[in-house]
Amino acid sequence: LHELRSYPIRVDLVLVTNKADAELAKLVSKLVVIPRPCCITYFQNSACLPWESLKVLRSLAVKEVPSMSEKSRLAHTDTHNNIYAYSYFAHLAMDLLVPWTAFDFWRQRADDLYRRG
Repeated sequence: LHELRSYPIRVDLVLVTNKADAELAKLVSKLVVIPRPCCITYFQNSACLPWESLKVLRSLAVKEVPSMSEKSRLAHTDTHNNIYAYSYFAHLAMDLLVPWTAFDFWRQRADDLYRRG
């Protein structure tokens, strides 16, 4: 978390966890605690936390559009409609380290790579 907080751009860190941690909460912009993560309605298991975190990040990644229902907002994936709240977002496990130089290298080339398919 300290590495991501050191980036020379604005970084909003969202931590999705199954256990509250007051010390970690101080290091992030938003702490989301899901005590019993679910992969599907009837299956609860801590191994489902990555699925839950992707749902949280996706819901936070789009700007609030008052006329759009929650279901429509979450299903919307057209990045050219300018409803996304962030220029970039990443889903990282705690054991991954992404130094600014690596992120900046990717950031400078991502649009060109996506255009190429």
